[in-house]
Amino acid sequence: MGCPSDDVPIASSGGSATRGDTSTGGDTESGPSTATMMTGVGSGDVSSGSTSVDPDSTGSTTFDPDGTSSTGIDGQCGDGEVDAEEQCDGRDLGGEDCPSQGFDDGLLGCNPDCTFDTTGCITRTCGNDVIEGSEACDGADLAGEDCVSQGHDAGTLACLGNCSGFDLSGCVDFVCSNDVIEGTEVCDGADLAGHDCMSEGYDAGVLGCLDDCSGYDLSGCFDFMCGNDATEGIEVCDGADLGGEDCVSQGHDAGVLGCLGDCTGYDASGCVDYAGDCCADNGSPGCADPTCTNDVCAVDPFCCSNTWDAVCGGEAFTLCPAICDFCGDGAINSPVETCDGMDLGGASCTSQGFDGGTLGCLADCSDFDTTSCIAFVGDCCAANGTPGCDDPGCSAAVCAFDPLCCSLSWDAICGQEAAVEPACQGVGGTCPNCGNGVIEAPEACDGAALGGQTCVSQGFDGGTLGCQPDCSALDTSGCAFQGFGDCINNPPAAVCLPGEQCIVDPIGMSEGACIDVTCTDIGDCPLAPPGGTAVVVCTDITGEGLNECIIDCSGGQTCPTGMVCNALFQVCAWPMSP
Repeated sequence: MGCPSDDVPIASSGGSATRGDTSTGGDTESGPSTATMMTGVGSGDVSSGSTSVDPDSTGSTTFDPDGTSSTGIDGQCGDGEVDAEEQCDGRDLGGEDCPSQGFDDGLLGCNPDCTFDTTGCITRTCGNDVIEGSEACDGADLAGEDCVSQGHDAGTLACLGNCSGFDLSGCVDFVCSNDVIEGTEVCDGADLAGHDCMSEGYDAGVLGCLDDCSGYDLSGCFDFMCGNDATEGIEVCDGADLGGEDCVSQGHDAGVLGCLGDCTGYDASGCVDYAGDCCADNGSPGCADPTCTNDVCAVDPFCCSNTWDAVCGGEAFTLCPAICDFCGDGAINSPVETCDGMDLGGASCTSQGFDGGTLGCLADCSDFDTTSCIAFVGDCCAANGTPGCDDPGCSAAVCAFDPLCCSLSWDAICGQEAAVEPACQGVGGTCPNCGNGVIEAPEACDGAALGGQTCVSQGFDGGTLGCQPDCSALDTSGCAFQGFGDCINNPPAAVCLPGEQCIVDPIGMSEGACIDVTCTDIGDCPLAPPGGTAVVVCTDITGEGLNECIIDCSGGQTCPTGMVCNALFQVCAWPMSP
């Protein structure tokens, strides 16, 4: 029997068919009919289906009242058995498979008409570098295998020409003890890869290779005994045994040679290399000229064993005339020379205690010539007829921008410059003393002494007038104009200060005032109109994150004359005139 979904042909015998009336057992009709296919077994609708009759068939088909049918013919397509003229039937492939049908591999199937379904079969193409079907490999496609995975030590794995297996001819197997390092071998017999006992951390000996080539045989290596005062093996020296070497043989001028603690080399830290000026204190033993060093140290060993000081330099002038020059060469090259020509060693009139001028050098190089140096004297805030003035700080400050005051003469112009120079304040003479509370020319003020001036006299409406720290001018930063103008009854442009805006009560629209909305502290706010007890504050009255200058009338404070306390914001504002 086929599966319920198979199409099963139904035939009748002798060219006739019998149709049963399932409800009454009524009439039957016989005669030829057209062949049809019914889908499934027992799924036909007797009242609407028709049966095809093959005139040459001998079987017969009978329909049961419940709509099922049965056939008397053996071997139909769909019964799961291969019969005559069928290639296959369902899962019965008659022993056939894809290779028997001319393919290389795959899964053979059966079509509903009992012919072979070869769509699942595969035809391999050996040589396309792609493993297909039963191929073990194909060209370069080795399925991830190599000589090592195939049991060899190294080499190049290939694929047989027919793709049936691997070509192992390129694989090799290493042989330990053939004196050739191969593969993972660390060494092999006499082939030690350039290693020896010393490269393995020993001092000497004969390095070998283990029998399995997996590592070195260190049994023939050994270490020397560094520290026994005997140079052995690769030791350069050992303690007191320096092999006859000393500082001089090692390229130094003098000193005591030693041996490093690990005997690998000499310790030259006790050796001395002579360097430095032979004709002056150079801070080290000896000097740069070996001949001069030997000549001086022969007379004064201290110069080589300790330090080549000024005494050694003086001795060199006598013992090394070819090395040490004399006064007049324009260079200080002796401990007895203070200077030499224009070489003053960085000194100047100022470093010698004078206020200015040009420092020179005596002809014998023994000291400085200060005859052209100047000591400033005279009143700093008046013409004094000499370069500079009594106070060095004032002189330096004025001469920094007017050099003639120090190089030529301190005239009246220099005095005027000093009078306004902060560095010249209170230095005596006619110079003003800013900070003494007394206005002295050319001071504009001095502390609380403002010369009768006020903020009002300076053009402001009020505030606190001050004096600049250097007394050069009045300080009006504490002065202010009167703000908070009546913009509810007047044009804002006429009554508001720069920076103020006309702010009106948004509810009644009957009260308003000029308000500064950009303040950061009370110093940014204008003065309040006169009268009342309310005070000016800088605060965020609207809650918008920006401070405003307001006249705060909260807590029962009274507003300036003519202003009222706004009930909503508790700030003073001008009421709209009737």
